[in-house]
Amino acid sequence: MPFLYFIARFSPSNQLKLSLSKTLSLFYPLAGRYKLLPNQALKIQCCDSGIEFFAATHHSAADGVATADFVKAWALISSGQEHRVNPPHLERSLLLQPDAIPPESTPAEYQIEPPPFPDPSNVERAILSFTSSGIRSLLKSDTTATRFEILAAHLWIAITRARTELSLLQLHEETRLGFVVNGRKRFNPPIPDGNAVFLAIASSSVEQLLAGSIDGAVNLIQEAKCRITHQHMLSTAAWIASRKCPLKISLSFKPSDLVISSWQRLEMAGADFGSGKPVFAGTMGIVWAGVAIILPEIEGNDRLVVNTMLERGQMDVVRRDPGLII
Repeated sequence: MPFLYFIARFSPSNQLKLSLSKTLSLFYPLAGRYKLLPNQALKIQCCDSGIEFFAATHHSAADGVATADFVKAWALISSGQEHRVNPPHLERSLLLQPDAIPPESTPAEYQIEPPPFPDPSNVERAILSFTSSGIRSLLKSDTTATRFEILAAHLWIAITRARTELSLLQLHEETRLGFVVNGRKRFNPPIPDGNAVFLAIASSSVEQLLAGSIDGAVNLIQEAKCRITHQHMLSTAAWIASRKCPLKISLSFKPSDLVISSWQRLEMAGADFGSGKPVFAGTMGIVWAGVAIILPEIEGNDRLVVNTMLERGQMDVVRRDPGLII
């Protein structure tokens, strides 16, 4: 998933290359090469051969938090603040406990055979911007819901309504909202930063979702979060490890679903490589319909920006929705 920076002043490439080499010495798995094992699992092979001067990573090597830590460390080293870098924690065995029992059936968020790669020409992308006050005004009850929960519920309802209007969904059908949960703090005891994300799924019939209030959708999201427990995560990790061919595992989301990922707390948008903070930072190159990414906040800006991707024809209906608060 490319992350693009627009910087007002040019950073010398030699400075970026040297600082990158120092950063990769700390985050050495990111300088490795993937090796395909006989059971089609992936292994990172650290061969001490460096990388070409471009950044490419994979979710099996680092999640959003770990990637943000890498970018933050690179920026600190490039700007002469190497003393402020916190070395990463690279131990992964904490996720695999010998007494963890995998579920007998496939977890709801996964499927064994990966779907065909989506046609990028059939995907429309739009940047939707929401104010914090507008998000809070959506709730009818006094609740402790986070901005992410409210905004995710709002988008889930709006996109489901658009799909129903276009006859892509029927009232009796099920729609699901998938979102990433940071598993580190949910383990007992909590584990250090590294790569430990799990998918939570909220589900509803189309009729109940559209007839209910946003408060009800928020409750479904909160209940889905609560299901991501210490035991659930260990069981899921054990299930993945027990598969004979892990590369065949993929997410189980369908065209009736929506997947939202929040990058709000990732310290990537303000990365200063020595030439000042970027004037814009955001994702590019994503072609998956039914995916929305809440981008990192820009300092001093009271807006949440959402990179939203839908199948062609759905975006116009979403934007015309009078209930969409932007």
